[in-house]
Amino acid sequence: MEDKKKLGMILTIVAVLLCGCPGLCALSGGVLFATGRSLGAEVTGNPEAFAIPMICVGLLGILLTIGAGVYWFMQSRKVKEDESLEDIEVPDPIE
Repeated sequence: MEDKKKLGMILTIVAVLLCGCPGLCALSGGVLFATGRSLGAEVTGNPEAFAIPMICVGLLGILLTIGAGVYWFMQSRKVKEDESLEDIEVPDPIE
């Protein structure tokens, strides 16, 4: 059971590093583009065409991170419940 708890912790850390941080950056960048603030650069055309997919990708990354965290929480909770149950040895039947 400890393996599932460790797996959940590793998945959460990897998800935060690979999905959560870039997701927050994409989300904030998408919001900046959608509001017309492009960090000093002149934007020609339709900035919403780039901003809306950026916001969606950012939200997806954040949701993946939250999902990995919930998985880790549920696995650690399950391990605690399993530890509270004790094994009972059943004697061999009499023949």
